[in-house]
Amino acid sequence: MKTKLLLASLIAICSGCESTPSEEGSASPSGDYVAELRLGRTPDVDGNVVWTVTIVDNSGKVVYRDANSEFPAQFGVILAWDADDRLWVYGGDSGRVFFWERAADKWQKCYWGCVLGREISRQVVPPTSIRAKLRTTEQRDLSPVERGLRSMPTVTEE
Repeated sequence: MKTKLLLASLIAICSGCESTPSEEGSASPSGDYVAELRLGRTPDVDGNVVWTVTIVDNSGKVVYRDANSEFPAQFGVILAWDADDRLWVYGGDSGRVFFWERAADKWQKCYWGCVLGREISRQVVPPTSIRAKLRTTEQRDLSPVERGLRSMPTVTEE
């Protein structure tokens, strides 16, 4: 079992995905938290191997684990923190962006949107590394006609 998970990890890393060992264990700007990508299995019948977002505090205690991860291990992910200690994750399989933030002493997972832009009403903006990936993915995946009809909204960091 561990051999299969290790193999899946190596395949994902060697296939040109965004997730690399150096991005695992990404510390928040405050230094209070560390985000980790861990291989796990989905709770469905298929038991697919997925990247599971896990947040640990500075004492090493797991304070959040995404029990319903949506990031297949064969695709890459990008982890990035913003200045407000929000953890952002870009999923390479679908271009979807999620963020996690603490509210009332609890971590909450929020869906932000996808390559075509923000789909939530809140005015939160992904970090630069994720915004750059969204623009790159958008241009690569859209036809020339679609590129002319759709564009990322212009956003600035607060």
